[in-house]
Amino acid sequence: MKARWLSSAAGLLLCVLATIWLRNLKRNNRVQVLGILFVAVFLMLIFVHLLTPPDLGFLSNEAMLGNSGLDLFFATFLYSSGFSEAYCKSTISPTVGFRSEC
Repeated sequence: MKARWLSSAAGLLLCVLATIWLRNLKRNNRVQVLGILFVAVFLMLIFVHLLTPPDLGFLSNEAMLGNSGLDLFFATFLYSSGFSEAYCKSTISPTVGFRSEC
């Protein structure tokens, strides 16, 4: 359950940072900006996961995984799959149509 909370928070943080950065900074290479933000939030997710307690201060014992390494792996998997899902959805263009590169 810790993995779900932290990966959801990291995904939300990525969306907020990407929106702010892409609206305020006029850069031509948006893929590079998203890649930098993805790696920065990914590293922050790992750092926060290692520093926080397994129950996050409010989770019950039934909601925790016994292995913290497995929980970290699951958190990074959820975050990465959420990013790739958002990227694939962003490649749908009304003029070109759906691009099946994902």
